Amino acid sequence: MSEFQLGDGWLPSSDSFWVSNTEIGVIAQKGGANGVSYGLLTLAQDGSSELALPLADQGHCITPDRRFLLRTGSRSAPEAVEWRVDRTTTPLESPQVITLCKSQLAKANRDNEDRFGRQNVLATDGTRFAGLLAAGEDTSEIVLYDAQDILGRWKIAGDLWRDPVEAVARPDGSFLFYADVGARRQAELKDQFGYEGIPTFVISADGDFEMRDLPWPGWKKVGNYKIAESRVGWLLAATSRRNDAIDGLYHLGLDGWRQIRKTDVLPETLEISPDGCRVLWHEREDAASAGGPRQIRSATLCRSDD
Repeated sequence: MSEFQLGDGWLPSSDSFWVSNTEIGVIAQKGGANGVSYGLLTLAQDGSSELALPLADQGHCITPDRRFLLRTGSRSAPEAVEWRVDRTTTPLESPQVITLCKSQLAKANRDNEDRFGRQNVLATDGTRFAGLLAAGEDTSEIVLYDAQDILGRWKIAGDLWRDPVEAVARPDGSFLFYADVGARRQAELKDQFGYEGIPTFVISADGDFEMRDLPWPGWKKVGNYKIAESRVGWLLAATSRRNDAIDGLYHLGLDGWRQIRKTDVLPETLEISPDGCRVLWHEREDAASAGGPRQIRSATLCRSDD
């Protein structure tokens, strides 16, 4: 496992992200005599860090094709740039490009409301969009489409459109949907619609649709988790306000979910590298310090000969 110390007074100001299969990027901040400074730091697997680009603020957007849009200059006169892994930058037309990038899904939802109705959750790979919406009182629908064509529509049992559902466009061109629900709601979904575990759906890069009924973690009373699929199987990051013993990272094996790291993890920070062989997350050393500093961690999942 790699533990990252940003050094020089830098602290993470937002979630981290994979820049490549081995390098991590984080928007960081630090205080100084002239106020708060921001920067893009890159983290190598040996734990070292580098200030890759000074920033005007923490505003940024990562496009589905992994372009990194950032604001440089000063807060009073910011300039938008596209940053690349080779440490080169290209100026963009306007700082508003980042705002437009971040509002892309909301715009797509509005633009396609006449085609499908309001989508409750939506993801995009830059060309195709996948969304979940209501298709009746006790039925939901997942749709796959681009600007011209509807590429697929699948009815699924249950009023999942009422629940917090996560939609993820994955590096291999597939889409992942799963419901982030608590034990009481999961029991309702099981009794009424037959879901034995976490309702999970995958649209492959070729457009094939499949339900993955992942086992329900029996110790989980409330919904606050994130799941992701790696080269070695499914991972889950979970936290609970009621029982610190269940906080941490889990791997799905033949016997169900097994805790592989007990820690005060921040589930929303769980990220798998583009090649599926490494995992990244943030944690806090003290579970009681809700506002305490984040620690950035990563681990290698694949064997060297995989």
